[in-house]
Amino acid sequence: MFATMLEIFPILAILTGHVSGVVVTVPEKTVNVTTGGNATLLCTYKSSGLLGNFFIQWSFYSAKESQLHTRSPCHGILTMDEKSVSHCQKMVYVTDARGRCSWRHKIYYYSGGQSYSYGEFKNRITAATGPGNASITISNMQPSDTGSYTCEVFSPQGDAGQSQKSVIVSVLVKPSKPFCKIEGTPEKGHLIYLLCKCEEGLPHPTYHWYKVDENTLKPVTQQLNPNTGILYIGNLTTFETGYYRCIARNFLGNSTCELDLTANHSDSGIVVGALIGAILAAAIICIIVWVLTKKAKNKKSSSNEMQEMAHKQSTAEYVQVPNEENVPATTVLSSNATNEYPGVDETAASENDEKQEAEKEEIA
Repeated sequence: MFATMLEIFPILAILTGHVSGVVVTVPEKTVNVTTGGNATLLCTYKSSGLLGNFFIQWSFYSAKESQLHTRSPCHGILTMDEKSVSHCQKMVYVTDARGRCSWRHKIYYYSGGQSYSYGEFKNRITAATGPGNASITISNMQPSDTGSYTCEVFSPQGDAGQSQKSVIVSVLVKPSKPFCKIEGTPEKGHLIYLLCKCEEGLPHPTYHWYKVDENTLKPVTQQLNPNTGILYIGNLTTFETGYYRCIARNFLGNSTCELDLTANHSDSGIVVGALIGAILAAAIICIIVWVLTKKAKNKKSSSNEMQEMAHKQSTAEYVQVPNEENVPATTVLSSNATNEYPGVDETAASENDEKQEAEKEEIA
């Protein structure tokens, strides 16, 4: 009988209009936890009347997402057309407990005695079980869990009231190894900046630059922004060359990185210029040698052709001279044919006879 009364009473309360809205309270607006620790998010609720079939939902809005998106594209969904609403509901971000499109991720849901956890928070959430208590504890907190967590208690039979409140959770972590970079040309007389930035670190680290002088660190504070890690060097002189170290700090620890601005590094532009000049000079010399070699080959080839032509011409002239065998018999002058000119043998014989007669006369 009593159980039946409990079931009927909410219906009577709805019909008579005695159901009031839910008031949600969050005792701690901010919660800090170290990496790997557990975060307890306190949330309580109360109502002046019976809640009936109510539900509890926790949703999460990442701090990194809040930096990327200044407002939700689903803002004012009640005034959006059907196409826009359909597009909104297909986004990676889920609708909230009331079916409204939201940038918040639903991470925990309770209704009718059943509880569920979602996404990266699955099996990491432990919920309170007492009446009026919607608190949860999240285990193994990571830097990516930093953000806003919203506790919402809603009853379809009640008024909206103050049915949701948020808690800002910060997962504290020491600075990660910073990324150091030289902005500008590291040569003497050039303007440069030294950049130092950590991807992780909460509270946000402050940055300090030091000039490494043997085993000592000399702070460099001129034109340094400790919040951004940017050190303005200006005109790089010989005095300012050397090694520079950046240290990123928060109360959990520190991390460092170094940059090389030594004289050798600063003169790199001159070395590169000299190297390029040497390569160009070598290329020009190779081209000149190639041209001269080609000209010499062409000249030699031309000379060989002229000699070959001269040789062919002289051979042709020699072939045109007739041989004695080819000379006709009528053209050959013989000593037997005429006695006007004595032969060579006869002349020589007569000269020998005259000499012998002269010798005999001398002897006698």
